Amino acid sequence: MRTGLVFLPVAATVTVGAHLGGQALGRFGWRPVGVGAFGLAAAGAGLLTRLSAAGNVWMDLVPGFALLSLGLGAAFVCATTAAMHGLPHRDTGLASGLIGTAHELGAALGVAVLAAIAGAALDGAGGVTGFRHAFLACAAIAVAAAAASAVLLPRDRPDPDQARAMAH
Repeated sequence: MRTGLVFLPVAATVTVGAHLGGQALGRFGWRPVGVGAFGLAAAGAGLLTRLSAAGNVWMDLVPGFALLSLGLGAAFVCATTAAMHGLPHRDTGLASGLIGTAHELGAALGVAVLAAIAGAALDGAGGVTGFRHAFLACAAIAVAAAAASAVLLPRDRPDPDQARAMAH
C-alpha cells in the first residue's frame, strides 16, 4: 500500500503532463514541446541522481519522479501526434498499433537497460550508487531525445482539421 501511494504522484503528473502537452502542441508546435518535454524528463532524472540511502522518499524520490513523469506525459502526446500527423484516415489504425507496440518495446528495453546499469553498480550493502548511475543514464537519454526532437519533429503545429486521425 505504501509503495502504491508513493507512485500515485507519478500517475497524476504523467496525466497532467499529457494534458498540458496536448494544449501546448496546438499553441507552440511539435519541436518546442518535444524539446521542453524531454528537458523536463532529463531534469527529473537529474534530481534522482542525488538519491541517498538515508533519504526521505517524499522529499528525495517523489519530486524527481514527478518531474520526470510530467515531461514524459507531454513527450508521449507529442510523439504520438507527430507520428499520426498527415496520415490518410485508412492508415491511422495501423500507425496507432505500431506506435503502441513501439511504446511497449521501448519501455521494456529501457527498463532492462536501466536495471542492468543499476544492478552492475549495486554493492549489496544497501547503497544506491547503481540507481544513481541508472538515473544518470536516463537523464542522458532524455537529453539526447530533446536534441533529436529539435531536429526530427515537424516544424509546424498539428492541423485541427485532422482531429479525427489524432483521436486513434
